[in-house]
Order: sequence, then C-alpha cells, then structure tokens
Amino acid sequence: MELNVAGLASGFDWKTMVDQLADIERGQQRRLEVDQGTYNLKKSLLTGMGDELVALENKAEALADTELYDSRTVNSSNTHLTASATAGTASGDYQFDIFQMATAAKQIGTSDIGNTITPGNSLSTAGFSTTASAGTFTVDGTLITIATTDTVNDVISRITSNVANVTASYDSGTDKITLDKTSGTLVLGSATDTSNFLQAMHLTNNGTDDISSTHKLGGINLGHTADTASFKTSGTAASGSFTINGVAISYAATDKIADILSKINSSSAGIFASY
Repeated sequence: MELNVAGLASGFDWKTMVDQLADIERGQQRRLEVDQGTYNLKKSLLTGMGDELVALENKAEALADTELYDSRTVNSSNTHLTASATAGTASGDYQFDIFQMATAAKQIGTSDIGNTITPGNSLSTAGFSTTASAGTFTVDGTLITIATTDTVNDVISRITSNVANVTASYDSGTDKITLDKTSGTLVLGSATDTSNFLQAMHLTNNGTDDISSTHKLGGINLGHTADTASFKTSGTAASGSFTINGVAISYAATDKIADILSKINSSSAGIFASY
C-alpha cells in the first residue's frame, strides 16, 4: 500500500519539488557520464593512433636499411649446385666449369704469371685477365657508358667527371682500381647494367665509401694467343712445342691459350690443365 502525503494543511506539494531537485542533481551526473564516455573514446583513438605511428616508424627505419636495396638473389642452372650472394654483390652472370673432382698429382705454376695492365691502352688490349665488354655500368646511381676502344684512363676520368663526390684512380704498384666517395656508402652495379666492367675490374660492394679491386687486374687472357696473352715473362713464342709426360704438345701462332689448354687435355699425356 502506498502512502503519499503532500502539502498537509498548507497545501504545498513538497514531493514534486524534491523529485525535481533530485532530477536536476542526476542531470549533472548524466552529463559527467557522457563526458566520461567521450574521453574514453578519445583515449582509445589516441592509443590506436600511437600504435599506428610506431608501426609507421618501424617501416620507415626498414626502408632506410641499405641491405633492402643491396640484397641479391641467385639462380643456379645446375640442380647439383647451390649458390648465395651477400648484399651488394655486383650483378651479372658467373660461370663455373668443373672438369674433374680429384687428381692423383698436380703441378701448380707460380701464383702471378700475368703482367700488370697498361692503363693507356684500350680496354681490349690493356692486358686484363677478363676483357671488359662495351655497354653501361652503374656507379652510385650514375650510368657510365664505355666502348672497348676506350682506354682505361678514359674510363677512370669518365667516372670521376660524371659521378658526384666519387674519385676513381689506378695504382700501378698494386695493379688495382680504387673508387673513393667523399662521404656515405658507395654502391656499385645495377640490374640494368649491360657491361661487365665492374666484374672485370674485380670491384665489389663492401658497404663503405672506398672500394678497390679485390685482386690485381692484369693476368692471362685465355682468348689471346701465346705472344699476346700478357705473360709477365716476356719472349713467349707465338708458336712452338713443349713436352708433358713424354708427350709433345705443339701449338700454332693462331692458337689461343684456351686452345693450347684444350690440346693438353685431349692429348695422351693423361693430365688436365687449367688456368
């Protein structure tokens, strides 16, 4: 049973007034609850935005990593061989010929039978162990175009003149080419290069601002004849004969070093010769 007393003898409806005052107080509470919900939503949005900014920062740092652009993949045409390449390896095709797994005995010549290069000569006659082909190659993002008639000095000057902050030089004492950048990492090569110049010069990325040939440039060119193959010992006969295991091997003036090696391997001397 509900008991409701309002006004009593005065006739004043005090219950309605109390309800209205209580509702006014609850209105402030409701506004605070709405504000609390709004602030919680803002907090959630700001937290999500912070997470996104952290993810963006991590991706930006990954883009700044030089290995992202220097990474290389290797494909082998032989299913029995696997290969890998470190970051910055000069792009190109590499061929390995495996003729014999083991021999009972071997005779090794001196470690350096090739002469140093002649930088004033053309790329085709300078005496490289690997002849540089005509085409283009890339130094620190700049494309360099060469022809086989260019001298080594021409190419060195072209690199220095066209590549910003990079100086190229040749040291006849070490028989090596050096590329030096004033600051920052020097990057060689591009997937679009058409010349093997960087490979022929033994120039490989090393993650620094200074890159030199990994070994001397001069050497025996298997595509040249005996008298033009750039042997360090002068006076090699253009044609003649020699004996191995009692078997005479003759070669003509038109025979290239590769031809002479082939004659040795196909003879009855029973050995395998390589360079």
